Amino acid sequence: MFRPSHLTLPFLLLLTTPAIAAGPVTADAFHHARALAKADGIDIPEDVVVQRALSHLTTRGEAFMRRGLDRRDDWAPLVDRAIEDAGLPPLIAAVPLIESGYSNWGAPDSREVSSASPGTIPGRGLWMFIPETARLYGMKVNARTDDRLDPERETEAAMALLTDLHDRYNDWGLALAAYNQGSRAVDAAIEAGESRDVLRLIEAGHLNPYAARVMAGALLLADPGLLDGPSR
Repeated sequence: MFRPSHLTLPFLLLLTTPAIAAGPVTADAFHHARALAKADGIDIPEDVVVQRALSHLTTRGEAFMRRGLDRRDDWAPLVDRAIEDAGLPPLIAAVPLIESGYSNWGAPDSREVSSASPGTIPGRGLWMFIPETARLYGMKVNARTDDRLDPERETEAAMALLTDLHDRYNDWGLALAAYNQGSRAVDAAIEAGESRDVLRLIEAGHLNPYAARVMAGALLLADPGLLDGPSR
């Protein structure tokens, strides 16, 4: 299926030029976080692209990540139950961390969008669906109703979308890339890079670092102490 590009403001805040070398997160800290994540059922590749993504989140993205981790407990019952019920991997809990910082982005009580003018952020909600995709997955988005701001409705749609993308690619890295950039972009990247390894496609510049940052976000969920500078 085709999913339109979905580069919404929260991810764009994190999407500055990637570092060309692994940054402040040490190899030992990275390996420790991987071990904690694996104990939670999340097997993150031991790869420099993921380590660079983690370094980015703990430096340029630190404030956004801290707010997201602080809010995670409020949403964990809804998100984790939906992931389990849908039979998706625990890794998916990192998607709303990267997408919205675990905020119902665009809701009247969301402080995250207070400085942005209406209409500049096409994505809304916990999972940051854009209008076209929201409608494809049964949500109303019009001048009077925006079902994306109903966390249960949007979470249900996110489970369906991610399931469809995994069914298409049979690979969670590629499914995550398509969640953000759309299936056409991922198909083109696979063709151009002659690979289905999402991290190699990111490294070669065929895809943006979104999928790697979701993997890094999963490491932060497993080990929030990575954000504490001296421990890195």
